[in-house]
Amino acid sequence: SEVKKQLQDTKVVNIQTRRVKKWTGARVAAAIAVCVLATSTIAYAGTKLYHMFLEKQGAYSIVTGIKADGSTGKINLPEKIHDIDISAGYIPEELHLEYPEHDRTGGFSFASVLLDEDDLSKVMQDKNVVDCEERTFGNYEGVYLKYNDLAEDGSFNQRIYLLCPDVYRVITVYIGDDISKEDAIKVVENLVITENDTMIET
Repeated sequence: SEVKKQLQDTKVVNIQTRRVKKWTGARVAAAIAVCVLATSTIAYAGTKLYHMFLEKQGAYSIVTGIKADGSTGKINLPEKIHDIDISAGYIPEELHLEYPEHDRTGGFSFASVLLDEDDLSKVMQDKNVVDCEERTFGNYEGVYLKYNDLAEDGSFNQRIYLLCPDVYRVITVYIGDDISKEDAIKVVENLVITENDTMIET
């Protein structure tokens, strides 16, 4: 429910028209279901060409987007791609693993979305941001955001957008207020993203 709430608060803005569009639950669910991988040549080129950036708009609003070096403005997707698995190479000592039926919140939650062909012309807009940083997480570029949060109640008050062009995805990491920024960064720096045998049409 917290992820659903956060997704409803997230906007996608077309840079050219400046119209704001919501990422609906259906669109995000469909995008999460579509997991991707390109050929090795495209994957290598994608890693080198695509970059993530952030810009401040006012005191507490941030826009995050993807730019490409020498691109035509389109992302060329293969017809079929592999699904991926995400595993943690580092887990903070104080983080307790819970079974799904527990109602405890906090910790980490992961989601991934497919890079659409026209994503280079759009930005994500996040409001109520009190801390932001553009940085490299292991092999990937990304953006760290922290949102204003008055109560330590296990809510996801931190987020990392991780650009993974070799698998044609942006991975969103939702981070609870029980995790320090340092541990959040260390977890994402040590994520292991691997291809599996499931093929999906883009």
